[in-house]
Amino acid sequence: MSLLKARETSARGMGVYRRWNGTILDIPLHIHAVVPSDAKDQYLGAGTLFEQVEVMNKAFAPSNIHFTLQGTTRTADDKLINLDVESPEPQFDDFWRATRQGDYGTLNLWIYPGLVGGESVLAGSCEFPKSNFSEVLEKGLYKDGCHIQASTLPGGTPPFDMGITAVHETGHWFGLFHVFDDDGMCNGKGDLIDDTPAQAVKTDGCPAGKDTCPDMPGRDSITNYMDYSDDSCYEGFTAGQLVRMHNSYDAFRYGKGAQVENTTSN
Repeated sequence: MSLLKARETSARGMGVYRRWNGTILDIPLHIHAVVPSDAKDQYLGAGTLFEQVEVMNKAFAPSNIHFTLQGTTRTADDKLINLDVESPEPQFDDFWRATRQGDYGTLNLWIYPGLVGGESVLAGSCEFPKSNFSEVLEKGLYKDGCHIQASTLPGGTPPFDMGITAVHETGHWFGLFHVFDDDGMCNGKGDLIDDTPAQAVKTDGCPAGKDTCPDMPGRDSITNYMDYSDDSCYEGFTAGQLVRMHNSYDAFRYGKGAQVENTTSN
């Protein structure tokens, strides 16, 4: 990640750390919804998907990032409605190959009624950018994107019912880590962002205040999109996260990879 750190250091010197240079990063977006075979038309319909895009654009607008929805798919298949991201069944490979669009800089969101990771129920899961693009090709570009639990879309199941899960997961797609330390430490690696205070554990609910590292500057980032708070609690990203997202996209995703054709594997 040395290339990324060098660009962030340069950005601070040019004042970009305080505010980006005005360039809007326009991200091509494709959304793929999976529904049961007997689903009603309004379930994960166009209106819900458009509303999710609006939530994302509102959340990322202060970071000068915009998503342009270029297409949607809606697949009715009972064999695809429940995804285990840790051990996906073979039919998901064919599904991802058939639906994923664009290059490595194109965001694809897959929406499922059921999403788990092993024995844990998940709200979402997403691929981080890789600095070595050959690793992406080896794994399969068609696997790049974010997987979202349907109940987290706008109008879903409280307290994660305002579409913020897709915002959080897209933050990972841009290279952001959680604001809390995954090992529960105040002096650990954290999220590698200078302006997010040390935070030992994730946030539950929406507390009035929380400070899990009282001996270090700042309080927990309970309103930051990269915490685990309730949807109603979130307010935004920091300036440092803004720089990380732009620089990560430019360094690792922009212009990488060819168009993925809509073909299934043999």
